Formats: sequence, C-alpha cells, structure tokens
Amino acid sequence: MKLKNFDLGKLFNNNRFLLVFSLVAAVLVWLFVSVEKSTDITRTLTNVPVQVDYVRLKENFGLVPYGNNTYTVDITVSGKRYNIDNEQDLLEELDVYANTGKVNSVGTYTLPITVESKNDRAAYTIDSWSLQSVEAYFDYPKEKEFAVTADIQTNDALVKDGYVAGELVFGESTTVRVSGPESEVSKISSVVARASVDEPLTQNTTLDAALVAVTQDGSVPNYISFNRASTVAHITVPVYKVVTLPASVSFSGIPSAYLKQLPFSVKVEPASAEFGVSENRLDGMETFEIANIPFSSLTAGTNEIEISASDLTGGIVVNGPETFKVTLVADGLKAVTITAPNSLHFLNVPDGLSAKTEALRFDQITLVGPAEKVDALTTDTIVLDADLSTVPEGTTGAVAVPVTVTGEDYWSYGEYIASVMLQ
Repeated sequence: MKLKNFDLGKLFNNNRFLLVFSLVAAVLVWLFVSVEKSTDITRTLTNVPVQVDYVRLKENFGLVPYGNNTYTVDITVSGKRYNIDNEQDLLEELDVYANTGKVNSVGTYTLPITVESKNDRAAYTIDSWSLQSVEAYFDYPKEKEFAVTADIQTNDALVKDGYVAGELVFGESTTVRVSGPESEVSKISSVVARASVDEPLTQNTTLDAALVAVTQDGSVPNYISFNRASTVAHITVPVYKVVTLPASVSFSGIPSAYLKQLPFSVKVEPASAEFGVSENRLDGMETFEIANIPFSSLTAGTNEIEISASDLTGGIVVNGPETFKVTLVADGLKAVTITAPNSLHFLNVPDGLSAKTEALRFDQITLVGPAEKVDALTTDTIVLDADLSTVPEGTTGAVAVPVTVTGEDYWSYGEYIASVMLQ
C-alpha cells in the first residue's frame, strides 16, 4: 500500500491544527521568558554554622579554644528562583569556615570567615555574610585540685550576741578540680565557697555558696570550670546558744545493783564550763554530758579518764578547757583474773540465722566487783555474753564480736573479742 505524501503546508492551512500549535508555542515562549529572562531574586540564609578546624590545632599544637567557640553567620545569595529556592540543597553546597592558619601558640586571634560554593559552576552568587571575622582565644588545657574554703561575708556579725558558730559543715566534698587554660589556672591561689549573711544568725542555717576561683591579687580568672554539675556548694553553719552548765558523765553496761547508786565517786574537772548548745535542746537541761563511760573501762581503785573537748557531741566548749579530767575512785572493789569459759551466750542474733562459737581470742578475763563477790567467782560460774547487734545486716560466715561479762554486782574490765560463725 502506497502512503500519501505528507504536506506540511496543508497542515498549517488547517485552522484547528494552527490553533493548537499557536497555544503550545505561546506557552513555550512564556516559559522561556519567565525562566531564562526573569529578574534574579535575593534570599538570606540565617544562623548558618561556621566550621572551625579545632582538631588540627589540638593535634598539631595541643591548643584548644576557650570562651565562645561556636559561631553562626547570615548569608545573602542571589540567583534564579529555581536555583536558590531549596534552602537545604543550597546549604549543602556552601562551605562556611573560619581560617585558623595563623594560630600556632597561646593567645587571642582574629579568624577571617570565608563563604564560598563547593560547586565551581554554581548558578547563583554569594553576595555577603554577616560576620567577616571572629575573635578566639587558644591555650593549653590544664587541671589542678584545690581545697575549698568558706568565705562567708556579713554586714555585721555571723551570729547574734550570746550565740556562737560551730565548725562549718560542707554538704559536698571539700576538694574540687579546676579545669581551664593553663595561663589562667596557673594564677589561681585558692578556691572559695562564697556566701553572704544579711542578719546575724540564731539557729542552724544552710547557705548556698558560689564556688569561686581566686588569684593571688584577688581577681577571678577567665574560662574556669569545676568538676561538679553545679557551682553552688551548700554550707551549714551550726549555731549554738552560749550557756554555763555543770559538766557531767553517764555510764553504760551498768550491773543492776548499781543502777541507783554507783560503786565509786565521780569528780569532773573543771566542774563547769561555757558550752554552746542548740537552743532547742536547752529546755530542761541541767548539766552538759561530756562523755558516756562504759563500765568495762573501769577497774578497782582510782580511774582517771581524759575527755577531749573536740570529741564532745551535742554542743561545743566556748572559751573553755581543751580537755576534761574525770576521776572515779572505787573503794571496796577488787579486780580478779580467772580463766575464761569456752562457750558463749549470744545476744541479738540476726533473724533466720544461728550462731556458733568458733574461737575466743583470749584465755583469761578480769572481773571487778566487791571483794567477797569476785573472790568466789570461777570459770564455771560466769557467763560470756557475745553481742551480735553490731554485725552488719546480711552478714554470714565468721565474724568478730565483742565479749563482756555482767553480773548483778560485778563486770568485766577490758576489751575481749571472739570469732563467731553465723549461718
């Protein structure tokens, strides 16, 4: 079959074809003019991160930045809308960096900022950016440990008249590790926990104190950090009311016969002193107890015990003696030493466990009491009490426990230990 010859002229004489062709041509011309011949637009990219090659400086010179070390710029670009309309694509093409080529030692440097396209044939123009350079400080990192001391500043006095402050109590460790640039850390002479008190105190008070590194001339170094989550330290100021009270002692491990009347005389020197006592404890307080003395530390005859004022609990000594002397004279009492029995009587055995004597770490035991009483005692007539109340919860196996003897009117003198099997 023979095809008819195609006649382009006749096609253009067809009004319907000519209408369609004209419309398509018009659209193509419009698109060409809109896209290729349209006016360039401008857009601004905000908060674009500036890259700084800190790794190179650390590896080559051991230098690290201090202070602000992250930077951003706003960048203005221009071009055809279809070339700069996608912000993410545009950001991936841009190379934004601060030049560290001149950094080679400690100091503050001006780092020029460069913004350029990674595409050599970019279809847009980088017009400007908001920062031409940044200032950066570089130094060698250094750490040093310091003891923290309190620096409490007052308008008048720390405590009210008639009161006294005790030794300050820190809620956190009293040592701190300081980090920062070597040139700044080397200037530090001390680290203080600084707080202020507006009105004199009359009761225990916990202060929020700021950790501050201080140089020899009293200034504060730059770029310093501490090895703590918070730079706030908590300092408790114990506050005591000053009172004059007689000094007294109490006793533990007392045989039942002496609960009402002790078998010795008691003398405390000095007999009284100025004490600092929490005000809420003063109601009904007639004496200040300087020590609790176990009977196991007392023997026949004269006993002299020194109590350090620094060991007192429940208060402090104010402008008083550093030690108290306690003299106990036990007339009519006698000390005898006899062979210890092998078995133990167990006290306070933990629930669910059994106790068994493993070994005594002593062969003899000294007993104190009226002469006629202790002279009649024998190995078979005394009972060794092993108190397991001090054993930590959950402990099993061999444990060391204290052993005592307490009769109606006699007691054991000295310290005795036994090994006990708990299972």
